[in-house]
Amino acid sequence: MFKNAYLLTVALLVLQCFFGQLSAQEADNAADTLTQAAPPGIWSRKGSLSFSLANVGLQNWQGGGQSSLSLGVLFDGNITRKTARSQWRNYINAAFGVARLGENDGTNIFKKTDDQLILGSNYDYTLSKAWSLNAAVELRTQMAPGYTFDRDSLGREFVDKRISDFFAPAFLVPNIGFKYQNKHLQATISPLASRLTFVLSDELSAAGAFGVEPGKRLRSEFGYTLNAVGQLELMKNVTLKSTLVLFSDYRTPDIVTVNWDNLLVFKINEFFFTSFTTQLFYDHNILIAQADGRQIQAVQFKHVLNLNVGFKF
Repeated sequence: MFKNAYLLTVALLVLQCFFGQLSAQEADNAADTLTQAAPPGIWSRKGSLSFSLANVGLQNWQGGGQSSLSLGVLFDGNITRKTARSQWRNYINAAFGVARLGENDGTNIFKKTDDQLILGSNYDYTLSKAWSLNAAVELRTQMAPGYTFDRDSLGREFVDKRISDFFAPAFLVPNIGFKYQNKHLQATISPLASRLTFVLSDELSAAGAFGVEPGKRLRSEFGYTLNAVGQLELMKNVTLKSTLVLFSDYRTPDIVTVNWDNLLVFKINEFFFTSFTTQLFYDHNILIAQADGRQIQAVQFKHVLNLNVGFKF
């Protein structure tokens, strides 16, 4: 079980190591820049679309290994309205990837390796140079079903059972709080927050998947959140963005839901870049199936390394 003390220690270490060396003057200058970045009432928009491809082909290769083919697409877009005292940002992030491990001989099928859809809206009203009142809502789900796989007596791979789907699960988190920001860090403390878990698949709902009661489609929690976003240029053309989100229900304050995303980008030129992403996720109410048939609480972890060709607009 993740305890509050442990998680807050991790959060503080991350913030201290990467973003804790900023002076108060940097914070004031950054806030002034944000306030004056656009004329009052002006909307701005930006986005990026990138594709990745990886292929390994082996023939009579005595060193061993397997051929593979993987494909991926990433989309990131936002539209923002700034005034002299406020900023309203709406965003979408989507990622999808598939891969086939083994020869293209009919015995191996493509499997999903990445699937994420994030929609959000964030409103800030400036209170001082470094602080603002914040109201936000974010929805996280996936776009396609997730499955387990097995092989038949002839060695052909097949879909075994469905374990997730669109809006099964989906997590909706509205919150109200206060945001502090400087040149490299944004930290939001929200004492009024809710976390809604949706499971709209009849099959998964009946099984009580993702912490909902069997037969129910919704689990609701009311508590507080800590959201910290830091971004640094580690060296020329190398940037790191780290996002840590902690949520705890007031009824069970010793249990914390954790979502920690990291994005490391190595820019090659205007169109080509390499990215390495990680996601650590823990939810006390979600049980993870093990190879021996047990279901236990466990940390979920994902990492993706890609060589991308992308376009910005």
